[in-house]
Amino acid sequence: MGLFTSLAKLRQACESSLRFVDRVGIELLETMFSRTGAKRRMLVVRPNSRGERAWEPYLPKLFHHGVEVREYWEESTSDGQRRIETFHAKLILADNQTAYVGSSNFLTSSLDQSLECGVLLSGSEVSVVTALINAIEIVSRSLPQL
Repeated sequence: MGLFTSLAKLRQACESSLRFVDRVGIELLETMFSRTGAKRRMLVVRPNSRGERAWEPYLPKLFHHGVEVREYWEESTSDGQRRIETFHAKLILADNQTAYVGSSNFLTSSLDQSLECGVLLSGSEVSVVTALINAIEIVSRSLPQL
């Protein structure tokens, strides 16, 4: 958890994505967003394959910390089958200077029990993560504050 808190200390922008989240995960996100001095705070979410938004009850807490919550998923039909394109990556971008790319969901099991993998990037490699987040922002929709 120290990595996420360290990234949150950067000042300009703190952006992340998630699908799977529970109470422990939302507390971690709250901590991260509350400790950042970032002017811009963005979180990209998506529903599960059944269209359920398990993270929806946590939105007021995120809005309280000035987080812009965006949703990305596109439904299409191919060969007569329903398909959903989503944003599955777990990314944290801080000030366009540091980025985390990893497999961990914001769930108790991912944080405490699973063997997850992630990498912390800095320097020119961060521009790829920045471009990806900028592209997702263009195609996602902002969720209204409740």
